[in-house]
Amino acid sequence: MKKPLLSAAVVLTSLAMLGGCTKSNIVNADHQTVAVTGNPEDGAPENVEIDWEQVADDAHSIFDDKTEYPNSVKFSIYLNQETKEIMLLWAVDDKFSAEDLGRYAEDALKMFNDIVATQDGKIAMSDENSYGGLWKDYGVSLGIMPDSTKDDRDTWYLDCEYPAGEDFKLPDTKAALEVLKKHAAEEAAAAKTSAAAEETESSSEAEEEEADETESETETKAQ
Repeated sequence: MKKPLLSAAVVLTSLAMLGGCTKSNIVNADHQTVAVTGNPEDGAPENVEIDWEQVADDAHSIFDDKTEYPNSVKFSIYLNQETKEIMLLWAVDDKFSAEDLGRYAEDALKMFNDIVATQDGKIAMSDENSYGGLWKDYGVSLGIMPDSTKDDRDTWYLDCEYPAGEDFKLPDTKAALEVLKKHAAEEAAAAKTSAAAEETESSSEAEEEEADETESETETKAQ
């Protein structure tokens, strides 16, 4: 079944004019294709129309691949072609390791750029020092979050937005790692509480059964 990850565009409002991690509001809008204009002197076609549905399919084949990204649950792509903004959201499972956060975040930006760049030779491919040329023309919002709490933005491991053309760098993952540790600690505490409650309930049931048996024996002797 084809996964509808580019079925709608979104408008990202309140986008920070400076790089960093910020919040945004999402409003649904109709999806459209977009034409990217290049410089004919560089030898590439002057106008290249990006097939965003193909971009979405290619992105799914990469980011939803459990072999390469075993903790991936769902990679979602949203586009507003009028404002040239792209949102990439990556939901991961609860076994996601803190050590993988940096790789997932960097791969999302670089590999998505390279997918689009294969259609338009004007867009520079990513390399060791660059996330790629797509982000010179498109603003980007990147979120990586636990699938179990994806609706609670405060639990997201990474939540960043950068306007088009800004020379940005992904934030230090230390803060995000703290979120991961807190999430793991909360899960452990919840599991411990649940286990203790079950043990208490079992103990109470055993005591009740013992009391019933004692009462039954007493009644039998009385007869």
